[in-house]
Amino acid sequence: MLNLINITKSYPRKGLFGRGGEPARVVDDVSFSLQGGRTFGLIGESGSGKSTLARIALRLVDPTSGTVLYRGEDITGHAPSRLMAFRREVQPVFQSASGALDPRMRVAALLEQPLVIAGGMARSEREDRVAAALRAVELPADFTTRLPRTLSGGQRQRIGIARALITEPKVLILDEPVSALDVSVQAQILNLLKDIQQARGLSYLFIGHDLAVARFMCDEIAVLERGRLVERGPADQIVGSPDNAYTKGLLEASRWSDHRG
Repeated sequence: MLNLINITKSYPRKGLFGRGGEPARVVDDVSFSLQGGRTFGLIGESGSGKSTLARIALRLVDPTSGTVLYRGEDITGHAPSRLMAFRREVQPVFQSASGALDPRMRVAALLEQPLVIAGGMARSEREDRVAAALRAVELPADFTTRLPRTLSGGQRQRIGIARALITEPKVLILDEPVSALDVSVQAQILNLLKDIQQARGLSYLFIGHDLAVARFMCDEIAVLERGRLVERGPADQIVGSPDNAYTKGLLEASRWSDHRG
């Protein structure tokens, strides 16, 4: 479904006295593939480059070098006008639904907005899509009149997921989708995502820092350290018997977090 090949991303930075310094490379020659109906995890600490890779995969950021393929088509250099079908089929779910949802808009308008932007759909069909999206995330129909501030964190994240589903995508890019939620709510959202994937045959690119969560969600995991891929393999293998010292450190951090929780 999605292939990132030899991706690098560098940003300019100022040197001494404001002079041009050596560019900061935040992603360094990373390649991976997302298969249909599967979940691929990019796992690392803050600053590892995983969210930058997510933005590159979404074509929100251009790579400094490398290639992005979607269903075999090179979309790396496509102008926004050529990405409309891609944008419908590849949708993000962000870490904080509060920041992704306009607080002035009611749920019905929030969910309908991507369909209005795409155009070509009757109002009655848009309303049917909204109702179906709410059912998919297990929220009642009367939530259409609610404002985001009246919802709990878990309910807002469900609305964020429903908004991603409204265009009937084939791929969801999940950028730390539960890290902003209470521990008691995280399992509910993760189970919901797995149920949706099974029902719709979706592919997930899962971005996170917790290997225990990644093992539950992912078929395959790639571990990133300072922009470089340091270990990759089946989820059970990476979590059960990691080879890399950095991966082992992430695993210990996950176990400590579970113990504290």
